[in-house]
Amino acid sequence: MVFYVFAMQCMATLAVVKRETNSWKWPIIQLLVMGTMAYLSAFLVFQILLNDKPVEGHCCLKRF
Repeated sequence: MVFYVFAMQCMATLAVVKRETNSWKWPIIQLLVMGTMAYLSAFLVFQILLNDKPVEGHCCLKRF
């Protein structure tokens, strides 16, 4: 569920950004940044909360 908090869900938003900027540059940046942020945040939540092992290098991030 964390993925859906950050992921770009509305393709109409990308269309509006494209129309407002008259360029594909910002919609593509927006899609890539939000997709990367969504993937990384979901991965970190999985590693911290669902995995029995701590995240490497972080002794304080263990399962509670």
